[in-house]
Amino acid sequence: MIRPMEVKDKEAVIELAMEFSRERLEKDGMFVDPIASSAQFDQFIVLPNVVALVAEVDSVVVGMIVCFVSPLVFTSQVIGQEVVWYVNQAHRSCGLRLLKKAESVLREKGCQSIMMVGLNGDRSCEFYERFGYTLFQKSYMKRLV
Repeated sequence: MIRPMEVKDKEAVIELAMEFSRERLEKDGMFVDPIASSAQFDQFIVLPNVVALVAEVDSVVVGMIVCFVSPLVFTSQVIGQEVVWYVNQAHRSCGLRLLKKAESVLREKGCQSIMMVGLNGDRSCEFYERFGYTLFQKSYMKRLV
């Protein structure tokens, strides 16, 4: 089942963030901070410009997607900007349904487009292209400390 993120999902969402960190971030020297994650979660479920959904299997949260709704800079177009999309490895088949539901909710909120993040070397980039997404921009990061 795909549904809106709720207060009761906090522990499960933070655990998913930790899984994501172990799978994709730690090799680049980045780690999820549980305290920061908790504060961010609190914002995800109350801010009106955030779409936050979870995928649930047998009453267990196995995936999440969070998008910010805002104007695309210097345009009048409203977009949904994904900030996290993660499904644990055992339930990746839920990923497309989670993304499609996010697209639907964003469309209902007046978004004309959705922007998704593809980490360097991640198979998600191929996935996006297969489902109609096109490369729009690239991001580069440099550690400062």
